[in-house]
Amino acid sequence: MPMLAQPLEVPLEVVRGLQELEIEFEMVVRKKEQLDLVLERARYWVFPLAGTEAVLRPEKGGKLVEEFEWEGPATLTHDNMPILKQTGQMGRTDGKKRTYHVAVMRWARVSPGSQERSLAL
Repeated sequence: MPMLAQPLEVPLEVVRGLQELEIEFEMVVRKKEQLDLVLERARYWVFPLAGTEAVLRPEKGGKLVEEFEWEGPATLTHDNMPILKQTGQMGRTDGKKRTYHVAVMRWARVSPGSQERSLAL
């Protein structure tokens, strides 16, 4: 699937009074290059806040807040729950492990006309 040519603009209509948004992006290590492409695009995402002129913009100029790896099961049951229920494999693990890469990015509220919150936070 091709990446968006323009920055993502998604109105956050349900959460009123939102000041900050933090997203954890996670991918198996062997696909880290794909995650890096997503992160590069996410640096430019702007989230308009419904009912206001404020938006959420990336903190730290879009740099990652945190980055780490963890090892866990190769099959994550909550991600595959419908398939596992159908096949009767719910709750079973085969003992295989995978290493996952996690990158955390944060967006902060910026209101027009006010002194903008520094993107270098």
